Amino acid sequence: MAGRPLFFFCDANTVVYDTHLLAKKGGPDVVRLIRALRAQIALPEVSRAEYLSNYSKVASSAHETAEAVLSRLESLSGKRVTAALPPAKFWESRGPQILDDLKDITFEIIASADLKAAALDRAVEGRKPAMKANQDIKDCLIWECLLSLPAGSELIFASRDMRAFYRDRKFDEALLKEAADRDLIITSVDCGTEDLHAAVSVLKVNRPAFRGGSLV
Repeated sequence: MAGRPLFFFCDANTVVYDTHLLAKKGGPDVVRLIRALRAQIALPEVSRAEYLSNYSKVASSAHETAEAVLSRLESLSGKRVTAALPPAKFWESRGPQILDDLKDITFEIIASADLKAAALDRAVEGRKPAMKANQDIKDCLIWECLLSLPAGSELIFASRDMRAFYRDRKFDEALLKEAADRDLIITSVDCGTEDLHAAVSVLKVNRPAFRGGSLV
């Protein structure tokens, strides 16, 4: 396995809700290690859109909460609270800028017509990562995009969602076989308890020691 191109993919829940676009809870260390290993972040365009959409929701909610708290403090204290808040809708520029700052280590995957058709077929048929027929087109498209990575690559797949791509908390065997048939090796990382610190542990080990499909 030594010398294989190395890619890293992370689900939106971990990227946005846990690490605020890789800014905390192991995110900065993951970015540092990816650069050190000359690896790349695999980023399907559908994932990029999901990252930015969810980031906007989280940032907007946090801003509204902070405004309400400051207003309450003012009325309780009878004094003007001068704590500085970022401008309204800062997320509209901040989110894209964060991702742009990672472009040097990002492998963007544009969904071709063939990839979209394959994802639709998978979703209609209810094949993993779809949970049932006619659902989960987004996860199916993410998977088809990841399958399009260069043959001979390794992919670290970090997630805290143990449903779509997993079975009994292990990466689905049928999906692993699909990947192996494309000469792709997948190492899954369960971020449920350690956030991206779990991925840091995997990135630090010697790459020949990776075992496809094992959870950390």
